[in-house]
Amino acid sequence: MCLDIWNGEANGGPYMHSIHFAFAVGCFIAPVISEPFLSRTKELESEINETISNSFISDISTDVPDISEENASSGMKVLYPIVGTMTMLISIGYFIYGIKEFKEGKIDNKMSEENGLEMSSPNTKANCDLKRRQESLKRVLVMLLLGFIFLYVGMEVMYGTFVATFAVKSSLKLTRQEGARVNSIFWGSFAAMRFSAIFIAFKLSALSQMVLSFTLCSLGSIALAIAGNIYKNILCISSALMGTGMASVYACGILWIEQHITVTGRIVSAMIISGSIGADLFPIILGKFMATFPMILMYLQVAVVLMCILLFSIAYKVTRILKCDRNLNT
Repeated sequence: MCLDIWNGEANGGPYMHSIHFAFAVGCFIAPVISEPFLSRTKELESEINETISNSFISDISTDVPDISEENASSGMKVLYPIVGTMTMLISIGYFIYGIKEFKEGKIDNKMSEENGLEMSSPNTKANCDLKRRQESLKRVLVMLLLGFIFLYVGMEVMYGTFVATFAVKSSLKLTRQEGARVNSIFWGSFAAMRFSAIFIAFKLSALSQMVLSFTLCSLGSIALAIAGNIYKNILCISSALMGTGMASVYACGILWIEQHITVTGRIVSAMIISGSIGADLFPIILGKFMATFPMILMYLQVAVVLMCILLFSIAYKVTRILKCDRNLNT
């Protein structure tokens, strides 16, 4: 499914970045909304701990009543139906829109087939060969995009998950509170840049934003690899650079690729799956080495940033070839 509202970079950019920023807002609001439903669990834990301590004082060896599991999930039993209901209500709009677009797509396909029959000519071998070449290049472009998203999402989740652990386990030996502060700097700059990208999109193209983003990521990752475990200020400043650089990459990638190919539902699904695999795989691999070799996080960040730049550069070259083929066809 191609989202028509994004067609035309000048108008589509702010819309895309607004939708992407809404994801960050949801991530921030969700814990705030869920906290009242989980408060009774905290109270229950304190009551259980007090009961256990009293039983030891009185030298009573009887078991404490097993009420924790039943009451601990009571708040979640209220929260999950609310979340599910809201999701179903919002999904109704998408369902109606999907049915409408499916019907319109059938009509458009029928009209295009009729026009194709009317405009067909016997001397179309050269055009067919050119179209096959273009389709092959588009497949290569999609594969490069999937690899790019796999690496980018893995890098984002990996750094956001382990930067606090790095602050505590590395040579800096920061406290957990200081490590959490560094983590907040990363995610705070990440959310702030996503908001700023809405307005930046009016002035800069998706390609320009992508170049700017990876320039910041390169500077931040290299500084972290060199002195991230030596100076606390470098860790904080470079984390802010990483958050600012990563924030708009995903949205700019989609906006940029839509200028060259039609982003269908299958491509979007493949992008989501690729990103999900990266988000799950990178932390699993990295988690095995963080306790013994924390600097692997920073070295891996540099490697992933360079690989993303390489894949995007190759994809850019492919789009230039596609553009030349279209010019020859016209």
